[in-house]
Amino acid sequence: GRRILHLQAEKTHARRDAARNRMLAELVSNSYKLESGWTKLDDIEQPCLQVILKAMHVDCAALLEFIPQNDCFRPISALGFPNALPAQFAPPELPGTNFHINSGTSPDQLVDSMRQFAGVPFLLWAFEPRAGLALLVGNATEDQHLHRPFNERDYEIAATALIVFIDIEDRIGSKRALLNSEEKYRLLV
Repeated sequence: GRRILHLQAEKTHARRDAARNRMLAELVSNSYKLESGWTKLDDIEQPCLQVILKAMHVDCAALLEFIPQNDCFRPISALGFPNALPAQFAPPELPGTNFHINSGTSPDQLVDSMRQFAGVPFLLWAFEPRAGLALLVGNATEDQHLHRPFNERDYEIAATALIVFIDIEDRIGSKRALLNSEEKYRLLV
């Protein structure tokens, strides 16, 4: 009986890993498809968040910019949150690069402030300090049929989504700089 239960657990883990890999592939593929044709950064944020919502099967997602002078975060773009996000989020302590908040998460000042800021109880956070950008995704419920709880392996997906967005942002910025230099060249000639 133990062997059968062990094999069943391995099969479940293998299915979750395969689903996670498909999710990552879909996220990366669909995000890069968005890049072509865009020259303004503001135009790509909402479509990227829509890809994240769909690929990660979450209720809400937001891109946040870190403001080091104030040790706070400013929402750049958000989708699906039940209420509008406040203009800034000043956590009691600087959040790490990644963490998750589920029903079993012990409450502390950071957890309480994150839940209050987002307006949803279940959150996944990814932060890239060098780029000064963070991704916050969340769910209003933790129902096993609708949304499973976040876990450490989900950081991979959130971090990948954030890195893909940063890369697209850099590419669009480079594309815009190239177009501006070509326009300046045309004016000179």
